Amino acid sequence: MKILVVGVGNPILRDDGVGVHVARYLRRVIGQSKYVDVLDLNTQGLALAEAFFGYDKVIVVDAMMTKNGRPGEIKILKPEDFDSTLHATSPHDTNFRTALEVCRNIDPTRYPKEIVVIGIEIKHTTEFGDNLSPEVAIAVPKTIKKILDIICDWLKTECIFIYDEHELKKVFIEVSNIKGVSK
Repeated sequence: MKILVVGVGNPILRDDGVGVHVARYLRRVIGQSKYVDVLDLNTQGLALAEAFFGYDKVIVVDAMMTKNGRPGEIKILKPEDFDSTLHATSPHDTNFRTALEVCRNIDPTRYPKEIVVIGIEIKHTTEFGDNLSPEVAIAVPKTIKKILDIICDWLKTECIFIYDEHELKKVFIEVSNIKGVSK
């Protein structure tokens, strides 16, 4: 099984870049993996959906703003949950859900069987800067944990998470590759 995790956003628009921050952090946590690729993209619509070809399952992490959402709140969604989106629609592209349908119709045999979207509620959408608001920054390691839980479930593999509280680092270990680890 091949899994893709994509962090989406603009890292110079403060909280809008939370998906990119998650992807970069996750890449450091899992290192090289024969099962999981991690990308950070500043793209949307068809270009984003096109990156999914060749993967069995995909996790997309992106910023979101909903009417009653609290900054830092994490939501697990499916593509069917999106009727329209704010930033993914332009005269030169299409929204996320339509882009997925177009790509799936191009070659359904090479398109993921499952796509999960992790949305992180944000606070700042138009301020320039590369730092996240405190509420959103706190959601980054929580999102990493959710991603690792999803990956472990998909791989049907037990995972051990080792936390270094000072550095906020997590190490992803695929137990099937470690000898001498008892349950």
